[in-house]
Amino acid sequence: MNDIFKQPTGLVIKEVTRTLGKGTKILYVNDFFKHAGAEHAMHDIANAALKSGYQAYFATTSRAREPNHFTIPAIHGRARFFLLRRTVFFNADPIAIKKFNAILRTLKPDIVHCHNLYHISPGIIEQAVKSSTACIVTFHEFWPICMNRTMLIHNLKPCMQNDWSNCASKCRRRKIELLLKPFVGRGFQKRRELLLKDGATLVSVSNFIKKTLARFGYPKERIEVIPNGVDTTYFTPPHKDLERRSVLYVGRGVESKGIFDFIKIARIYQKKYGKKLEFVAIGTGIESKIVKSIRWIPRSELLHYYRRALAFLQLQYVPPGTGLAPLESMACATPVVAYAVPGVEEYLTDGIDSYLAEPGNLDNVADVLENLRQNPEKSQIMGIKARERVEKFFSITENTRRYLELYSKVYQ
Repeated sequence: MNDIFKQPTGLVIKEVTRTLGKGTKILYVNDFFKHAGAEHAMHDIANAALKSGYQAYFATTSRAREPNHFTIPAIHGRARFFLLRRTVFFNADPIAIKKFNAILRTLKPDIVHCHNLYHISPGIIEQAVKSSTACIVTFHEFWPICMNRTMLIHNLKPCMQNDWSNCASKCRRRKIELLLKPFVGRGFQKRRELLLKDGATLVSVSNFIKKTLARFGYPKERIEVIPNGVDTTYFTPPHKDLERRSVLYVGRGVESKGIFDFIKIARIYQKKYGKKLEFVAIGTGIESKIVKSIRWIPRSELLHYYRRALAFLQLQYVPPGTGLAPLESMACATPVVAYAVPGVEEYLTDGIDSYLAEPGNLDNVADVLENLRQNPEKSQIMGIKARERVEKFFSITENTRRYLELYSKVYQ
């Protein structure tokens, strides 16, 4: 097996001697192979499974480059054909299901572990159950109830009232898709039926996601909460005091992750306080559009910048799950400044290990950053508290231990 599991945590999994679970095959299914937080969480779990003697395989929409990686056609795209196809056939896309069934017949996995399926038809879950394969579904976000997250910005009200116009228009971005409202509504009901089939084990990375799913008819007792974890032996504070003069953003360069607010905050801060802090963004997406005051850094240098950051900014308006990037930052004793959206209180405590700001209050965030700059001792204490919280509740050791126990349970 090739070394394909190279992670920012520094973990590299090579071929191992399989003892526990000898011959047991786990097929991980996710939108992408290597892209963002859910992908890194998936690989961390796979790393632990390999070390315990399991065999790990992957099925994603990314181009397969390894013998243990399969490609499933994405049910997504910009062309209207893809929009219509995704709305009408999302739950049972014949192309994705045909490919997935071929993988099941060829590989014969013992466990299928699904993660994000925004771009892959959730109909594959039904196929796994039909084939008598143990199936686990981890919810990193809200795709079972909202394919593009827009309802969360509107406090769930339109969808709770079975009014799917918000989804049909704003998710599709073309008025003609309003004609597809009936498909959206029926699709939601079908998606819930697929996920609640006997044989599928449901996992959420946060209590907030679990509670939100419960509001839409998913039984709480069917959902186990296993938060994401980080490698606290790799993400560590610096060995000596360093001057912290940067503000950090880590994530894809897309609006939903908060990059545009990050840029605006940089401008506001520099206008009010000068260039006393450097704003650094690590990720991919819109580098060519970034203002000159923002530096784009490759992910390979992530640890270096975590350790030297005054603060990490999390600026999402849509409630996150358990974000890996803020947890990695906290493990390096760097406090987080985040928007106070539902769910963040599960891993951030305002005034103790983080500052929580009103969503969209950019001036307030800029002022908080200046306050941290002027009070380095306070920032240091918050960083220590952040590190302690991650060690206690969000270590990768505890995360993977619980998943391995779950594998043993469902396989038996």
